[in-house]
Amino acid sequence: MDNVAKCVMDALNDVAYVDDKQVRLQTATAHWLQEPVRIYGGPVDLVKPLAQHDEYVFIRVRGYS
Repeated sequence: MDNVAKCVMDALNDVAYVDDKQVRLQTATAHWLQEPVRIYGGPVDLVKPLAQHDEYVFIRVRGYS
């Protein structure tokens, strides 16, 4: 998973931030998608992307002041 996270962070350079060295916190979690998934206590709709793809990446970017 750390290799996937590194690729995602590199891809977000100049999109979500100028350089990935600005990132203060990064986490990666694998989920068995045959069961309901909750992220930070709230439900997340992961069904629609799975209708067309077996695997995908969910990215949440939050800005901080």
